[in-house]
Amino acid sequence: MDEIAEMTTSDTLKLSAEVASRFRALDRFIILVDMYVAPAMIEELSQVLAYAKLQQRLEQLNVYSAGLLAHAIDLASVFGVPKDGPVIVAADPDDDIFLRRAVASQASYIVSGDQHLLDLEAYAGTPFVRVRDFVDQCFPERNP
Repeated sequence: MDEIAEMTTSDTLKLSAEVASRFRALDRFIILVDMYVAPAMIEELSQVLAYAKLQQRLEQLNVYSAGLLAHAIDLASVFGVPKDGPVIVAADPDDDIFLRRAVASQASYIVSGDQHLLDLEAYAGTPFVRVRDFVDQCFPERNP
């Protein structure tokens, strides 16, 4: 299996946790999933991780936003994509960067929990899926 997934920024971390939980019983595993993000997505993740409402939870987990950001960068390939262009997601034009990145990387899936994107169902032939649905579809043998 070699799937290409365009990830929204916070979902990159969710995918990592979900896949790890599916393979918990194994010592080693190989996942053939390419994840792509644009620098603007990393900037957004940095801003989201700085939200005051997340700080208490991060402290409880003894996790630092810089470490999570570095983990997301390690998980995904970072490639630039033009920010300019016509509005694609009228409800939230900031989401357009994810769609442009998906087209540029010829993604097989756009993995997101963002309701604005999920409401579209697909863009340029690429379906939107939630993290759990992506893992269920791509790793069905590992369903708990």
